[in-house]
Amino acid sequence: KISRPPIYILSAKASADEYHRADALMRYLVSMGRTHVTLVYSNANDDILKVTSKAAKDHQVDLRVERYTPPFESKAPNSPWDAMRRVKDSGFRTVILAPRLSGDLEYLAQGAQDLGINTDDYLWLLYDNIDLDALISSSNLSDPLDKIISGMGSIRVLNGFDWRQEDVFLQAWKENNAEFVSRLNIFNPIEPEQPGYFFAPPNYFQEEQYPPMSYSSFMYDTVIALGMGACRASNILSGKSTGQPTPVETKLHMPGSNLQYNETIKVQFQGASGKLTLDNGFIYTRDPETLAFGVYNIRPKVESSDPLEESKHEYEYFLTSTKLPGEEWSETGTFVYAGGLTTQPWPEREIFQNNYLSPGVRVVGFSLFAIGIAINLIVAAWIFTHRKKPQVRASQPVFLGFICFGSITSLITIVMLSFDESYGVSTGTLDVMCAASPWFFFLGYLIVYSALFSKLWRVNKVLSFRRRVVKAKNVIAPAFLLIVCAIIILIVWTSSDPFVWVRETVNEETGETYGGCASDHGMAFIIPLVVLTIIATYLAGLMAFKCKDISQEFAETRDIFTAILTQVQVWTIGVPILILVDTVSVTATYIARSLLIFIFSVSIVLLIMGPKILDSFGCCSTNNSKRGKFSTNQQGNSNVHVSGLNSSTSKTMVSITNNEYH
Repeated sequence: KISRPPIYILSAKASADEYHRADALMRYLVSMGRTHVTLVYSNANDDILKVTSKAAKDHQVDLRVERYTPPFESKAPNSPWDAMRRVKDSGFRTVILAPRLSGDLEYLAQGAQDLGINTDDYLWLLYDNIDLDALISSSNLSDPLDKIISGMGSIRVLNGFDWRQEDVFLQAWKENNAEFVSRLNIFNPIEPEQPGYFFAPPNYFQEEQYPPMSYSSFMYDTVIALGMGACRASNILSGKSTGQPTPVETKLHMPGSNLQYNETIKVQFQGASGKLTLDNGFIYTRDPETLAFGVYNIRPKVESSDPLEESKHEYEYFLTSTKLPGEEWSETGTFVYAGGLTTQPWPEREIFQNNYLSPGVRVVGFSLFAIGIAINLIVAAWIFTHRKKPQVRASQPVFLGFICFGSITSLITIVMLSFDESYGVSTGTLDVMCAASPWFFFLGYLIVYSALFSKLWRVNKVLSFRRRVVKAKNVIAPAFLLIVCAIIILIVWTSSDPFVWVRETVNEETGETYGGCASDHGMAFIIPLVVLTIIATYLAGLMAFKCKDISQEFAETRDIFTAILTQVQVWTIGVPILILVDTVSVTATYIARSLLIFIFSVSIVLLIMGPKILDSFGCCSTNNSKRGKFSTNQQGNSNVHVSGLNSSTSKTMVSITNNEYH
């Protein structure tokens, strides 16, 4: 950088600025089709976080950032090991490492090995803040670090000699002779036998093992730019450019007005690194269109003719892709990934799509359950408090109570369907919930329709004069038989092949799973249970039809027909939808099941009891022009006047007490 004292933050840079380096990295990843990336960075590299996040946003890359801090040796929160754990949890298989020092890589690599993510399923990239030569020359690389370095890539700013076949700077470098090397050795500030001392051989500049170091061409251009800026400043001070010399005091005492800096940022020339042009007007960054970027691929050295015999702890790197000034990324060689593969790891992200039931969706189910329970409890409380009133006694409170009970029983099924592993529920508990679901649903369904059938049959018997006294126990035999048959089937099912919780992989490539209740021979039990529910529905509908000419106070046939028709429509539409979305969308499946159960449980109760409750508040009236009219005697018992007898003068009354129809 070329800083302007005393405001050091205002500086020019002959190389790529931090953002343009991150931008080149994101452009390269997008060109590969990798748009799900994790950045693991040290707490000392917040500047890298800022520019990388900005570049990722600009190129629509889904970037996750994982920060690590000391202590490095532990598995404490925010340690390198913990950062690797979060990388694994994210499922992103493109990982950029931006450590503070190369030594941090050992801890990151150890965490990757412990967590099993240092495999050839991942693409590891090293940010350009770590020197590649220093990294691969280290003789202390651990086995874990070996595994993530092999096949690693790093995007760097290129010197001209890195990609030009005939580079003037490199040619001038090699023309330095032994006399020049001797002078350099003399001026070496490090004494012999001291750390860092190096004695260059006479042919140093001609040896392939001593190429120019990274950023050499940029350092050279920076020096040239400073010299040109100094010349321009000198001309201004001497008055050669304006005719009037500028006082030195002006330069010295005005903060930020460093004349050499101001003139340096104006220079433009074709340098060793390309055309040097500074823009932006504030921080004067290098024009990115004049820069070249490249991808270096780190590979194990091959020490024999057999490419499979690779040395351990010794690496070299090769330029495999370039982005030349004004151009897009293009390949210049073969990138060898981890495991010796020449095709990039795919898929780019590990889809931990376990299709868990989201909390937001579960709220819908629990809300429907709560609403359904509240409605049933309110109706049941109203029935109990009004049980002695003639209108309620005529509707037979016992059976109305069973309808509410069956409705609540079915609603519990929603709770049984509202849990999976994501809520900390064990597989054993989920197995119990799966096995209990058909018990609650089918028994609740049969209780509701059996109560409806028995209620209507009892009324029909009384008003058909088949018996003088019809007690509740006289009409529950068919309902009892249906429920007993269902219980027998459920017992056999639960004891032999119950529903259990199973999570299956539905996509081997992405690892997507789907959890749910399953039974090997479940249909063998579901079909007879469905047949029983159809029988119960048919019997209730048939009895409602026979009682169609009975007053609404007794039979509620119109409301029952409406409820049955509503439920038939819902099941006709809902069941095919359930079949279509099953194992496709856990959200759609759960909502569809919850709605079906809710509509079934609530519609019967509201359609039968709703009019009665409204009538008690004077909101509606009932037409009693059908068979069986109400009156109340002095003792408070309800009498039903039956019309339709042969003699116009005869009158028959049916007395209704608490437990009997007379």
